[in-house]
Amino acid sequence: MGKTLYEGKIYSVRIQVRGHRETFSTGESSKREAGKKALEIFLAVRGAGWEAARLRHKGTVEKMSDLTVGDFLMEVQKVATASPRTLATYGSKFRRIVADIANIKPTSDKQKHDYFNGGSDAWRTKVDSVRLARITPERVTKWKKQYLTRASADPRDQIAKKRSVNSVIRNAKALFSQRNLSQLGHLELPTPLPFEKVAFEAEGSYRYRSLCDPKQILAQAWKELHEASPDEETPKFKGKPLPYDSPYRLQLAQERSASKHEAFKILLLALSVGLRRNEIDKLQWSQFRWAERVIIIETTDCFEPKADSAGDMPVDDEILAFFRERFSESESRFVIAGSEPKPDSSYQHYRAYKHERTLLKWLRGKGIACHNPIHALRKEYGTLVCQEAGIYVASRLLRHSDIRITSQHYVDQKERVVSGLGGTFSAIASTTHQGKTEDDAAA
Repeated sequence: MGKTLYEGKIYSVRIQVRGHRETFSTGESSKREAGKKALEIFLAVRGAGWEAARLRHKGTVEKMSDLTVGDFLMEVQKVATASPRTLATYGSKFRRIVADIANIKPTSDKQKHDYFNGGSDAWRTKVDSVRLARITPERVTKWKKQYLTRASADPRDQIAKKRSVNSVIRNAKALFSQRNLSQLGHLELPTPLPFEKVAFEAEGSYRYRSLCDPKQILAQAWKELHEASPDEETPKFKGKPLPYDSPYRLQLAQERSASKHEAFKILLLALSVGLRRNEIDKLQWSQFRWAERVIIIETTDCFEPKADSAGDMPVDDEILAFFRERFSESESRFVIAGSEPKPDSSYQHYRAYKHERTLLKWLRGKGIACHNPIHALRKEYGTLVCQEAGIYVASRLLRHSDIRITSQHYVDQKERVVSGLGGTFSAIASTTHQGKTEDDAAA
């Protein structure tokens, strides 16, 4: 249960339940009576929970002290306005930092992701029991430096590690936002807070360099994905082609070609309309406005756009006609075939994951071997719009919250500006070449 403490003439009791420890005054000067009161408080905590016990035995709620990481995350969850999935992401990143600082390692690489056999619960329980006061800015900074040492000598890998560590810290730090802290006055938080004055790493240029010729990739996708036929598929089992008369061969061949057809639609929406992967995954036919020739990105029953990214996306007439034909053939409310959505999921659920994986494999086979090839298609769209209409229009159509985000990734090439020294250079080079020719002739 805990220790009974004697403070002056009144006994107090320190109770620990489920990793959280807190002190209560019994209000009794008699050790015998204080013991009875301590048991009563303990049973109240076990039965009704900490908050109910505080209200009953402290009258006014006193500050929760000696917080664990789990205590803090639980209290943040009660007051935060972010979605459950976003909060889960923030919590996951913070636990990652805490686990490394506290040297809590899973028994295997798969344990902390073992959601079926309890491995992840065991790992999370250990992390959540760490005292929040242990996570100091100095230790976070030390963790960051150790993380960066994992990078190889390749400058590209070093930049990737800097971006990754910044992302982890940024997500974890969001738990300690002023909006959250303003509602956590009942917590006795450590001073300084874990991420106070922890510096972010310089991430280098985010400028996007085109990875493909959009027209060429579209032509190849039409032929290899949209026009894919079961007759052209060669399903394999354990690396060997299935016999032609196998009952599973035709079924697998049909599934593969159908998946390629869906993959083509995903590619078309990302490359020609600039939609994000999750926007495509949850896109419904009702979001097409055929007369206005736009796709509306809006909140639906299973999707919520990123902040400030709702809007109308114009679509080429020819591409709109293609999707209208697909709409006439479809029996689903979703544009891309897949499973039912899971809007309440605490992780990023993709209902068309199978077809997205088909597209990812195909894109990487075409040399688009970046971290997120589908998002690279959206960036190709951004590059095309920027070249055609300028960075301000590109920012609006990409639905960035700030044009500075657009300028980080794209160069405004609507008006090609050069130094003007080309004529001078040509004249110098021509004169030099002419002089050299005359010298050679004289020789």
